[in-house]
This record gives sequence, structure tokens and C-alpha cells, in this order.
Amino acid sequence: STPLQISNAGAFTPLRVTNTSNSTQFDILALSDNIAIGSSTNHTLNLRTNSTNRLTISSDGNISASGNFVANLITASGDLLVAKNNPRIILDDNVGGRSADIRVVGNDFTIRDIANNASIFTTDLSANPTTTSFNTIITFDRAVTVDNNLTVTNPITASGNISSSAVIEANQFKLNRIGYDHFRLR
Repeated sequence: STPLQISNAGAFTPLRVTNTSNSTQFDILALSDNIAIGSSTNHTLNLRTNSTNRLTISSDGNISASGNFVANLITASGDLLVAKNNPRIILDDNVGGRSADIRVVGNDFTIRDIANNASIFTTDLSANPTTTSFNTIITFDRAVTVDNNLTVTNPITASGNISSSAVIEANQFKLNRIGYDHFRLR
């Protein structure tokens, strides 16, 4: 059998499918330096498999996908919205076995280390202000300001000063004297 072939030496070679009852038009274009497919009218474009829409591009340019979305690179110049019950984004470097997932389940926003099956932190989104529990060792390379209470259930190690303009409460203080370490009461 011979395939359908359309040839033209002009600026582009179009193939247009038109539904005249509601003026929808689908075009396939062979341009001078690229190929373009899509709706040439103000209508949504759906890509389908098994009679089900899998990828939708709305007439205003928004893209939505159903099922698992796998891509080598996604670049968005606007917002990226994952809208479903208990949404989850998995980040996997696919090389060193390092991966994390970002999820919202109920009132909790969590980032998890998948390989170690451990939560890095969880934030309660129902609280105002929100409260965050860190489940990992935190290292700060700059000054840290806490405008409210700070609760720590494990030891704090500081290589610099710890200062407060309010009360510091502790069950125990331990000072290791190496060099000229000091403890100052005012």
C-alpha cells in the first residue's frame, strides 16, 4: 500500500482536519525548520490512548496529564500544580540511589528520604502559625533568628555563640573547656 503523502514547496505543508459544526480545526504542519501539530482554533488539544485523554493542552496553554507522568526534563515558566488527594512529587536522581518525595497528606506537608524511609521534616499546615518538626541533623551556616519558642529534644552542638534576649531553659548545661571557652551570666 502507498502511504498518504502531501507535498508542497511553499512556506509550509498543512494537513487540516475540520469539524464544521463547531469550527474546530486540527493541523499538522511541515514548516521550514520544524514540525507543528495542534489546534488552530480556540479549542483544547487532547492526546489519547485507549480512547482516554492522557495529556490535555487547554486553549490558554495550560497542560494537564493523567496517570504517571515520566519526563527527562520539565521546564515551567509558570506554576506547576499537582492537584489530587494526598499529592506527591518524587525526585529521583536515577544514578546514586538518592531520592526524596514531597507530599501533603491531610494537614501534614512532609519531605521524606525514600532510600532511608525517613521523614526529613513535617509541617502541620492546620496550625497558625505552622509548626515544623525536623527529623534530621540541621546545620546552619549563618545566624539563626527564632522569634518564638524553640523546642529541642536532642542535644544542641554549637561552634559559635548561643545568645538570647529572653529566658533559656534547660534541664542541664554542660561546658567543655577547650582553650578559652567561657560561660557568661549577665
